[in-house]
Amino acid sequence: MGKRRNAVGDMGDVMKNRAKRISVFFLLLCLVCSFVFSVTAETGPADPHPTISANAEEITVALERAFADTATTLENEVAKLRESGEIWQDSLGNPVDMEKLFATFETNISILKNGNLTFDAYKLALVESFYRGVFIGEYASFSGAASSLVYHFASSYYLDKLTTEALVTDTLIRSYQATVDKYGSYYTEEEWNAQEEEVNYVGIGISVLVTDDGYAEVIQVFKDSSAEEAGVLPGDIIVGVNSEDFATLGYNDAIDLIRGEEGTTVSITLRRGDKIITLEMERRQTTSYSVTYEVLNEAENGKTGFIRISSFNETTFTQFCEAVEALEEEGVVSYIFDVRSNTGGSLESVLGVLDYILPDDTALPLVRLAYKDQTPIEYDSIDDYLYQNYSKAQYNVKKVVYEKAQNHKITQPIAVLCNGGTASAAELFVSCLRDFDYAKVIGETTYGKGVGQQGYRITDYYEYNQQTYYFLDGSLLFLTAFYYAPPTSSNYDGVGIVPDQTVALSDEAKGINLFRLEYSKDSQLQAAVAYIETVDVTTQPPHQTPSDVEEGAPSTLLFILLGVLVLMLLLVLTLLFLFMKKGRQAPKDRFFSESAASKRDSDLFRP
Repeated sequence: MGKRRNAVGDMGDVMKNRAKRISVFFLLLCLVCSFVFSVTAETGPADPHPTISANAEEITVALERAFADTATTLENEVAKLRESGEIWQDSLGNPVDMEKLFATFETNISILKNGNLTFDAYKLALVESFYRGVFIGEYASFSGAASSLVYHFASSYYLDKLTTEALVTDTLIRSYQATVDKYGSYYTEEEWNAQEEEVNYVGIGISVLVTDDGYAEVIQVFKDSSAEEAGVLPGDIIVGVNSEDFATLGYNDAIDLIRGEEGTTVSITLRRGDKIITLEMERRQTTSYSVTYEVLNEAENGKTGFIRISSFNETTFTQFCEAVEALEEEGVVSYIFDVRSNTGGSLESVLGVLDYILPDDTALPLVRLAYKDQTPIEYDSIDDYLYQNYSKAQYNVKKVVYEKAQNHKITQPIAVLCNGGTASAAELFVSCLRDFDYAKVIGETTYGKGVGQQGYRITDYYEYNQQTYYFLDGSLLFLTAFYYAPPTSSNYDGVGIVPDQTVALSDEAKGINLFRLEYSKDSQLQAAVAYIETVDVTTQPPHQTPSDVEEGAPSTLLFILLGVLVLMLLLVLTLLFLFMKKGRQAPKDRFFSESAASKRDSDLFRP
């Protein structure tokens, strides 16, 4: 027993020694921390973005080298072009003034050689960081793509117009995107505001197409606009604005002259057949229309509602609902949705329209998305999308906008028209309706853009080496960040969607804008009407519902739930078995421990 007490005393000494060593360790740690703090206080805060700062230095070196190399390359190309005597043509087939072109290139070469271009390398590095982390395509850094992007930069822009560091930086970002991400886009704050004004702007409320002689043909007059009140008609040719010739002004300047301050007036001169008409119109806040509709009486089994969707933007959902409601009042018994030459738009917009068309009790998602290195995301409804992508306050506001999508479905037969210009979100619209067995697709194979872009504000702020970096300029970077996948079919990127019935337009019809294409020349629309005539308009489109799944084979979700329950049961049984085994072995283990201790103690007494 005395030996046991001594052993306890020895243990106490060991604990005291450990305590002393721990105290010394903490004292040394405090001294080190004090030293680090004093050094930091003298030299300033550490760079919170060391990787981006290092990349900025690397980008600077790479671009400056590429400027010099590109200048040499362009010099050689211009010399060869001069020697060949070749004359280029512009997009309209007109000959290019080659001497003016040479002068532009020589100016750009001189600027590249002089090294006068300054840019914000840190902002370029921020853009690169977004691409490195999010881009789903073949990634290339600014440094890695320097030669290609600078060549694009020098051969696509007038460098003498880039008079500020900000302009050079923005243009380099665009050249980087053109090299790495063909679907990407970049907007300054002013450019983004102007982009939004294309939907809501001050004007007279018309949509136009430029004619071959440089004037503008009215193809659409917006509802409740000043143009509608003044009597402007589709087909009118705008030949003058405020007594100035439209073609002489040029399209952009003429449109800017038509728009202006709200409440002011503008004089528009129109050619209608053989007549010249001048109308005074008030400039008003105007909403452009991405949805137009009419009733077609060609089908023999009743009225057909024709709805053209030219894009999916923030106004599309509301305008689409209004179109359907108006056509329902007209008593239509079928629909033809035209998304030909619709290049897409926002995912939110197309999901809202799809949710309005399709029933709520579907067993399939509206869309599946796949991001870089992330689990695929599914959205079952527009409400699901809003809930997952907005704050609670934003969700409550947005939910009201899409309220009509709840408890609504179209029960009449549907045909969808598409062509090679149907892209991105418009392709999702086509493929989703087909996956639900909700529509027949007619026309030509679509473009094949099965990827979407995510928007990011290039904002950052921090202080480093007594310099303050601000990127709160409102610039917006859109880069390709996810793949679209329809409810059940495969992603269509680079492939397109093959229609159920392939119908091509004649060469003559292909040269006419769809807004001006007459029914007699529109073979695709005629095919859609012919299909509608073969359909029993009293039969609702088939769709898969939860009840359909329950009546058939068990769903994947059910198998997963059963598997989880079985695993949980096995885990409980295993733990119970181990617990019982431990209970039976405890006395035996205790006996062996005491015996070993007794043997150890007896060995200490052995002479």
